[in-house]
Formats: sequence, structure tokens, C-alpha cells
Amino acid sequence: MAREFSTRSFNPVVKESQGGDFISQQMEEAIQKGTNNGWEFHSYQTVQVVVKPGCLAIFSGPRITNYGVIVFSREVPSIEAGRS
Repeated sequence: MAREFSTRSFNPVVKESQGGDFISQQMEEAIQKGTNNGWEFHSYQTVQVVVKPGCLAIFSGPRITNYGVIVFSREVPSIEAGRS
């Protein structure tokens, strides 16, 4: 059976005093929200993005930054499965 995928950005912001448990709680909440409507948690990925500078920062060149993405998936019924 085929699967389809959906992504949600996840880039937690924490204070220095909050630590890993706070991040875990935020991620758990994001996964719980994402598993509505038949979606299943698939993975967490880090995506590197090249950010081009704006007009005022032309001499600094591009910079690389990371973004977090939570990936969800669900089964897609095939056309054949619907036929009897």
C-alpha cells in the first residue's frame, strides 16, 4: 500500500534554565497534534538551508542554518483495494 507524507516544522525555543525535558515536552506535544486525522509519526529530520544575505549584508555572503522537521505518514488506499 502506498504512503503519503506530511511535515511540520519544529524549532523549539528554550531559556538556558529549561533544558532537555522542556524540549522533549514540546516535541511530544507537536507529535500528538500531528497524529490527528490518521497521521503517524515517521521521523525527525534536520534540514540545512543556505540563507542568502539581503541588500545590506551583501559583503557577508550566504550563511547556513538548520531547521527541524517532524515527518508524519499515513497509508493511502490504492485504487485496486476499493474495487470488489
